[in-house]
Amino acid sequence: MRPCRGSTVAILITGALIGGTGSSLQADSLGVDFSEGPCSVCYYDCSRDCTVGYAFTVNQATTVDALGVWDFNSSGFGENHPVGLWTATGTLIAATTVTNTSIPVPSADTRGRWLFTSIAPRLLTPGQYVTAAFYSAYSDGFAAYDISVTAPGIALGDAREATTGSLTYPSTVDSFADPGWFGPSFEIASSVPESSPAALDLLGLALIAVLIARARAGQADRA
Repeated sequence: MRPCRGSTVAILITGALIGGTGSSLQADSLGVDFSEGPCSVCYYDCSRDCTVGYAFTVNQATTVDALGVWDFNSSGFGENHPVGLWTATGTLIAATTVTNTSIPVPSADTRGRWLFTSIAPRLLTPGQYVTAAFYSAYSDGFAAYDISVTAPGIALGDAREATTGSLTYPSTVDSFADPGWFGPSFEIASSVPESSPAALDLLGLALIAVLIARARAGQADRA
């Protein structure tokens, strides 16, 4: 049953800290995006209240720190959208609401964008998960695509849906829309910046410079 239709010393210290930041610092990345697929009708909405999304597999430990919803035509939503993240057995891991004031993120598809709301970071160990967003009947549209783009370590599974009046775990598989209703996405947290040995060396030199400057100032005061 498918619910959807078609100071100098101070400067030196600052420079040592900024210049020595490791290259592991990266912007958060989209867990799942999609490109402009070849389907003739790619956008749908629900003919009754529904929760739609998809299952996906995590192949390596991944931290998710935001949940998002597709904004067709980048024109804003007609309503706010609750969005959730579950284990494969239906245990809710995280949930939030995405609104027109959420953070915009570009998509590989130029016909729209994502809007994201931050959540407390959740570590996903290897295994299958489900994400989905709630839509009132005939409200905002979402997409079904043949071509999808996923982050490394993420593999799409199948489209999921539930016909209920609020956000709920979408247990029904809808092969019509495989690999998913988009719908929701998630952001993968960037890695933590690391200080390189060179940065530590520069910081040591900066601290020595501070001590020398203080010693000279003390000698001048006693003169």
